[in-house]
Amino acid sequence: MDPAYVFDLITHTFLNGATGFSTYVYRDFDDMADYLNMARAIALLAPHEDVIVDGELAFDDIGDVDNAVVSAMQLNGEYLIAVTPRDPAKPVAFTVHAEQSSRPHTLYDLRHGTQQLHESGTVQVTAELAEGTVYRLVPGLPYSIYLPLVAVACQPSPHSNPSLNDLLHDFRHYPT
Repeated sequence: MDPAYVFDLITHTFLNGATGFSTYVYRDFDDMADYLNMARAIALLAPHEDVIVDGELAFDDIGDVDNAVVSAMQLNGEYLIAVTPRDPAKPVAFTVHAEQSSRPHTLYDLRHGTQQLHESGTVQVTAELAEGTVYRLVPGLPYSIYLPLVAVACQPSPHSNPSLNDLLHDFRHYPT
């Protein structure tokens, strides 16, 4: 078995509703990289165990899937989404239709440490993925925006207060 497959196997198992797993045959686990990828997947998902244990399957909220295997769970508007490319040479695409679609949402790629701000909960994702990953979609702004927002909001201005859209527009120009 390809060790990279173990990461995908674990993430999709949990994000298809499982709350645990067992291995009954160890002959496929003949490389320490298998165990390393298993540990990486569990370490990535463990901080979000409430979504896995208390959440519900979110398949109805995921659509327009192209070149990917997608598994998802959600709890109170927070989504965990496992994505594995079918063909790593081509981009993957999918859309999430979150419950609170009028609010800004932040999409975190937990495996690669990136984040994207989306102005609503209808999030269209297109990505070049050489390997599977897990996304976390949450309503609200990313943590890194709060400090600049507070700094901007606290500055006296002779003009009217900036709107949220103005602040979001300005945020896109800040490095994260």
